[in-house]
Amino acid sequence: MAYFEDLTPYSYMSGRFTEQPDAVNVGWLSIDQPFPKEISPEGFLVNLRELVSKPVNLCRGYHRCEFCGGQAAGNGEIRVSGADGVVYAAPLLIAHYVEAHHYQPPLVFVKAVVRTCTEATPVCNSGT
Repeated sequence: MAYFEDLTPYSYMSGRFTEQPDAVNVGWLSIDQPFPKEISPEGFLVNLRELVSKPVNLCRGYHRCEFCGGQAAGNGEIRVSGADGVVYAAPLLIAHYVEAHHYQPPLVFVKAVVRTCTEATPVCNSGT
């Protein structure tokens, strides 16, 4: 998987998401780059897991986690909209990075995940 610094313009597969031209990156980690670490609140992780269970932009094949010898894998992305309209693009492995490697995403992304899942959206509540 490619490394992209958090909150930089999304470009990994930008041609596939023309309806979200201003999306920004979150969680595109690399073993060669340091990243902020902190144990995240459980509520955030629960919400993040729910979002990861409904991926977009699925790819053929899988990317394996570079930090733990490939014990976890992902093949797609999630999109999360912030209150200010910013769309965050993250790899499916982001939940694994948060839980297993204590990656601390930017606070604006954390708030967007919590907001998305507390507004009873179809993304987090299977349409109910």
